[in-house]
Amino acid sequence: MAEEAPTPSDPVATPSAPVTQLLQGVEQLNATLDLPEISERLLSIAMEHCGATRGVAALRHSTGFTQVAAVQGLNQVHPGDPFRPEVATSLGLPMILPIGDPLEPLGYLALGGYEGAREAGGSPEKDAPERPYLRVLLGIGASVVASALSHQESQRLNEKLNQRLQELRALLDFGRGLTSTLDVDEIVQLLALTLAGRWAIARYAVHTWRDGYEDVFRARGFTFAQVEALAGRFPDLAEAILLGEDGNLEWLRHLSVPPGSMLIPLLSNEQTIGLVLCGLRLRNQPYSQEDLEFGLTLASRAASAIENAWFFKEALSAREIERELALAAGIQQDLFPKKMPVPEGWDVAARNRQARQVGGDYFDGMPLRRDGGEKVLYVVSDVAGKGIGSALLMANIQATLRALLDHEPTLEAIAREANELLFDSTPSNRYATALLLLLDPHSGEADFVNCAHNNPLLLRADDAEEWLDAPGLALGMMKRSTQQQAHVSIGPGDILVIYTDGVSEAVNEKDEEYGLDRLRDTVRRLRHQSSKTIVDGIFEAIEYHVGDAPQHDDITLMVIKRNPDHPPGV
Repeated sequence: MAEEAPTPSDPVATPSAPVTQLLQGVEQLNATLDLPEISERLLSIAMEHCGATRGVAALRHSTGFTQVAAVQGLNQVHPGDPFRPEVATSLGLPMILPIGDPLEPLGYLALGGYEGAREAGGSPEKDAPERPYLRVLLGIGASVVASALSHQESQRLNEKLNQRLQELRALLDFGRGLTSTLDVDEIVQLLALTLAGRWAIARYAVHTWRDGYEDVFRARGFTFAQVEALAGRFPDLAEAILLGEDGNLEWLRHLSVPPGSMLIPLLSNEQTIGLVLCGLRLRNQPYSQEDLEFGLTLASRAASAIENAWFFKEALSAREIERELALAAGIQQDLFPKKMPVPEGWDVAARNRQARQVGGDYFDGMPLRRDGGEKVLYVVSDVAGKGIGSALLMANIQATLRALLDHEPTLEAIAREANELLFDSTPSNRYATALLLLLDPHSGEADFVNCAHNNPLLLRADDAEEWLDAPGLALGMMKRSTQQQAHVSIGPGDILVIYTDGVSEAVNEKDEEYGLDRLRDTVRRLRHQSSKTIVDGIFEAIEYHVGDAPQHDDITLMVIKRNPDHPPGV
């Protein structure tokens, strides 16, 4: 007998209504990867099947907390609220089913408020025959939720990777910009524009400072006073922060700085050299932790570039100063006589070694006519202090003495006039000691004025020693002159040594001075040598005594020696 065709009512031929609904529900769930929409559809399908009038779909967040994702029929619950089974039960949602593995569910479905054909006195929510259907539906829903979560995570990772690539590109572009400039203004402007472009911010400010330099400030939408107030509030800021996170907003409102703005320190060697203030992002999108880290990285590179720019500027300034000092040293050397005047029957040598490129020691020799005869004025002077100021005063003294030679008849008059001129034209802390010796080379007679200078050593031919002294204050120290002229006779074989305190006070590493005794002994040892040999020998003796200790003062030495075979009047 022929086999009968199945009728539409045959369960083999036509799927049952629950199965049809299930298939339709699966198709609806698989139509999207948006978690809120999946949650809404899952809840709607379950409520429709069970005849529930209220329900909640909750999903477990990546942080481990379960939050409401969809809600229907309840005004007390909203998406984003934490989900707790006991709270759901109290709100009339007694049927609570896990989405996925009951041991590690992806979330929960809570239903209640059934209508229709439940008999009085029963527990439809608890014993509903729809549970098997719901378990299948939630199992399929768990797979869809898992796929959506995977898609969401993939999107998050792609966005994070894209953000990192953008940050890397920004850092590379910023680095290329930094290599093209050593100007602090340009570096600050480049930093401000890079941050503004990276986060689409309309308001920003960059302020950097350093002792000895003008502050650099670049801003749009913020004022210097606002950033200065932030610098006072965060003097030791070591990382990027979001303003207002501590909940203290009153001071921010007072500054008119919106909460959520980012403050970034510019750090160099753990020292704050500036601040960066970034206003709110476009559409008030909050800054992330990654943004804070990126901002600090960018600011650190900018701070290093700013420090390099400052160092470069200092190096240029130092080089310019070195060139100026070298020029000044050359000019000063030209002020020293190229050749000392040496009368017949005499031997004269002088030498100067400065502690710095330029100094305040000075020696000179000037032939002139006095009382119808040829005489020579020898000068050794020591200006108080060192450096450019002392060198300028030394040049002033030389010019003053040379100008007075033709107008003043005596050394005492020259010293008096020079003293007054220097006092009127120099600060009170600028003065100079000096020894002026006017020698008659034919007779060996000499007048001298000692202006608070070291007493010259006169070593006689018979080995007796004299230390020439005459009362008098330093030139330029007081308005009224106190210098007095004295007289000395230099005989054949006598040696006169005029020196500055850089000779006698040269110290070694034990802080022991070279001293006058060593000076006298060295001159005695070399007395039969030429004046130049005596000068060089004293310098060598000083170097031996000092050793590796630094030279603290200028050293100037003049030796005037009368030949033994040159009697007076010859």
